[in-house]
Amino acid sequence: MDSPEKSALALQEELHAALGGRLARIEVHASLGSTLDRARELALSGAPEGSLIVALEQTAGRGRQGRSFYSPAGTGVYMSLVLRPQSLTAPESITAAAAVATARAVDEATGLRSQIKWVNDVYLRGKKVSGILTEGGLLPNGSPWATLGVGVNLLPPAGGFPKELARLVGALLLDGDARALRGGLIARIAEGFMSVYAGQDRRELLREYRERNFLLGKEVDIIQGTRERQGLVLGIAEDFGLLVRFADGREETLRSGEVHIRPARGENEWK
Repeated sequence: MDSPEKSALALQEELHAALGGRLARIEVHASLGSTLDRARELALSGAPEGSLIVALEQTAGRGRQGRSFYSPAGTGVYMSLVLRPQSLTAPESITAAAAVATARAVDEATGLRSQIKWVNDVYLRGKKVSGILTEGGLLPNGSPWATLGVGVNLLPPAGGFPKELARLVGALLLDGDARALRGGLIARIAEGFMSVYAGQDRRELLREYRERNFLLGKEVDIIQGTRERQGLVLGIAEDFGLLVRFADGREETLRSGEVHIRPARGENEWK
């Protein structure tokens, strides 16, 4: 078996061959604390849009709400892109474009239909196989920057996922060699995202995001800070917010918060 360093070099060569000059820069690391942290460094130092950072392992991968993102060596895709958006007024469009591009790549890799769980997860066979995180800010001159992180579970790790994740998290494949899938998937996600992002066909993006809505018609627990409520998911709003109806009949569009599917419990009293 090749060393991690040789594997990283081989993957970098594969990505250069697959993506050619369509990305500004490609870095592949055997191990990083976080590809998002490296992307942030590059964004702040002036790296061009389309700079791609990939790691075979993350030792401090990050998810939403300050959570860690489980990123063991050899079983996943861990990648980030540097972006130079015109403004930071609609970060949800970046996340939505990444979710759609990732879902398309997962479909192509598996031959199955994946779904999107609002706001930033891709699901396959009813379990989370990918997480997405968008961050951004302003340079001292006022120019906006953003970083997009995508993690995909290609295979279950040796011994399975940690107990606290096993019920919710899955992988694209049940067994096999992740290396055979990894390079092509990274290239499809990166190229697919940049195409959707650059095209900015918001109506088409919204249509597909809605079609892949994993939460549609489901009862959910909604957590916003210390407040927890229950509701029924009605759909996705024009601004990619989550449309929810509460038990008292009120309807609301959520633009932040955590949403968890409630266990099945018979007839839905809110329909």
